Amino acid sequence: MSKTGELRKLIKTKLDTIMDGKTYYVSASAKATFPYAVFSFQSVDLGDLSRDDIELCVDVWNKATSERSIEDICDDIEALFNGANFPTAAILPTIWRQSRYPVQEDDTAIRHIQMTYYIQNYERT
Repeated sequence: MSKTGELRKLIKTKLDTIMDGKTYYVSASAKATFPYAVFSFQSVDLGDLSRDDIELCVDVWNKATSERSIEDICDDIEALFNGANFPTAAILPTIWRQSRYPVQEDDTAIRHIQMTYYIQNYERT
Protein backbone atom coordinates (compact mmCIF):
# COMPACT_ATOMS: atom_id res chain seq x y z
CA MET A 1 0.00 0.00 0.00
CA SER A 2 1.27 3.52 -0.80
CA LYS A 3 2.15 6.05 1.92
CA THR A 4 -0.94 8.07 1.03
CA GLY A 5 -3.16 4.97 1.04
CA GLU A 6 -1.81 3.93 4.42
CA LEU A 7 -2.41 7.45 5.76
CA ARG A 8 -5.96 7.52 4.35
CA LYS A 9 -6.73 4.24 6.17
CA LEU A 10 -5.23 5.60 9.41
CA ILE A 11 -7.16 8.91 9.27
CA LYS A 12 -10.47 7.10 8.61
CA THR A 13 -9.86 4.70 11.50
CA LYS A 14 -9.08 7.57 13.89
CA LEU A 15 -12.05 9.70 12.78
CA ASP A 16 -14.38 6.69 13.04
CA THR A 17 -13.67 6.55 16.79
CA ILE A 18 -15.27 10.00 17.13
CA MET A 19 -17.86 9.76 14.33
CA ASP A 20 -19.19 6.29 15.26
CA GLY A 21 -18.09 4.92 11.88
CA LYS A 22 -19.70 7.71 9.83
CA THR A 23 -16.50 8.94 8.18
CA TYR A 24 -16.10 9.21 4.42
CA TYR A 25 -13.20 9.90 2.09
CA VAL A 26 -13.75 12.69 -0.50
CA SER A 27 -17.57 12.51 -0.54
CA ALA A 28 -20.27 11.23 1.76
CA SER A 29 -22.63 8.40 0.98
CA ALA A 30 -26.06 9.47 -0.29
CA LYS A 31 -27.42 7.61 2.74
CA ALA A 32 -25.17 9.39 5.28
CA THR A 33 -26.93 10.33 8.52
CA PHE A 34 -26.00 13.24 10.76
CA PRO A 35 -23.53 13.79 12.24
CA TYR A 36 -20.87 12.67 9.76
CA ALA A 37 -17.41 13.68 8.56
CA VAL A 38 -15.75 13.78 5.16
CA PHE A 39 -11.99 14.08 4.79
CA SER A 40 -9.65 14.61 1.87
CA PHE A 41 -6.06 15.49 1.15
CA GLN A 42 -6.01 18.99 -0.34
CA SER A 43 -2.37 18.94 -1.35
CA VAL A 44 0.54 16.57 -1.16
CA ASP A 45 4.11 17.87 -1.51
CA LEU A 46 6.32 15.05 -2.71
CA GLY A 47 9.53 17.14 -2.79
CA ASP A 48 11.40 15.06 -0.21
CA LEU A 49 11.99 11.39 -0.99
CA SER A 50 11.55 10.35 2.64
CA ARG A 51 8.60 12.61 3.58
CA ASP A 52 5.26 13.76 2.19
CA ASP A 53 3.86 17.08 3.44
CA ILE A 54 0.09 16.80 3.27
CA GLU A 55 -2.80 19.16 3.97
CA LEU A 56 -5.73 17.27 5.46
CA CYS A 57 -9.20 18.78 5.22
CA VAL A 58 -11.95 17.49 7.53
CA ASP A 59 -15.55 18.63 7.01
CA VAL A 60 -18.08 17.88 9.75
CA TRP A 61 -21.83 18.13 9.16
CA ASN A 62 -24.56 17.99 11.77
CA LYS A 63 -28.23 18.95 12.08
CA ALA A 64 -29.50 21.21 14.81
CA THR A 65 -31.71 18.37 16.09
CA SER A 66 -28.72 16.13 16.84
CA GLU A 67 -27.99 15.27 20.46
CA ARG A 68 -24.32 16.02 19.91
CA SER A 69 -23.09 19.56 19.27
CA ILE A 70 -20.95 20.08 16.19
CA GLU A 71 -18.56 22.17 18.31
CA ASP A 72 -18.09 19.24 20.70
CA ILE A 73 -17.40 16.90 17.79
CA CYS A 74 -14.85 19.32 16.32
CA ASP A 75 -13.22 19.79 19.75
CA ASP A 76 -12.84 16.00 19.98
CA ILE A 77 -11.29 15.80 16.49
CA GLU A 78 -8.93 18.65 17.28
CA ALA A 79 -7.87 17.00 20.54
CA LEU A 80 -7.28 13.72 18.67
CA PHE A 81 -5.16 15.17 15.86
CA ASN A 82 -3.33 18.28 17.07
CA GLY A 83 0.29 17.42 17.79
CA ALA A 84 -0.41 13.71 17.40
CA ASN A 85 2.00 11.05 16.21
CA PHE A 86 0.40 7.89 14.84
CA PRO A 87 3.24 5.53 13.86
CA THR A 88 2.35 2.37 11.96
CA ALA A 89 4.55 -0.36 10.50
CA ALA A 90 4.75 1.62 7.22
CA ILE A 91 4.45 5.35 8.06
CA LEU A 92 5.31 7.93 10.74
CA PRO A 93 2.78 10.80 10.50
CA THR A 94 2.76 13.87 12.75
CA ILE A 95 -0.33 16.10 12.56
CA TRP A 96 -0.77 19.80 13.41
CA ARG A 97 -3.93 21.91 13.30
CA GLN A 98 -4.09 24.84 10.88
CA SER A 99 -7.63 26.23 10.81
CA ARG A 100 -11.24 25.69 11.83
CA TYR A 101 -14.17 27.70 10.57
CA PRO A 102 -17.92 27.45 9.90
CA VAL A 103 -19.22 27.03 6.35
CA GLN A 104 -22.59 28.56 5.51
CA GLU A 105 -25.15 26.05 4.19
CA ASP A 106 -28.38 26.85 2.33
CA ASP A 107 -30.34 24.76 4.83
CA THR A 108 -30.04 26.72 8.10
CA ALA A 109 -30.72 23.58 10.16
CA ILE A 110 -27.43 22.09 8.91
CA ARG A 111 -24.21 23.06 10.66
CA HIS A 112 -20.96 22.58 8.72
CA ILE A 113 -17.45 23.17 10.05
CA GLN A 114 -14.27 22.73 8.04
CA MET A 115 -10.93 22.02 9.70
CA THR A 116 -7.52 21.77 8.09
CA TYR A 117 -4.43 20.04 9.39
CA TYR A 118 -0.80 19.86 8.27
CA ILE A 119 0.74 16.39 8.20
CA GLN A 120 4.40 15.49 7.95
CA ASN A 121 4.37 11.86 6.88
CA TYR A 122 7.58 9.82 6.81
CA GLU A 123 7.85 6.40 5.28
CA ARG A 124 9.56 3.64 7.23
CA THR A 125 12.27 1.98 5.23
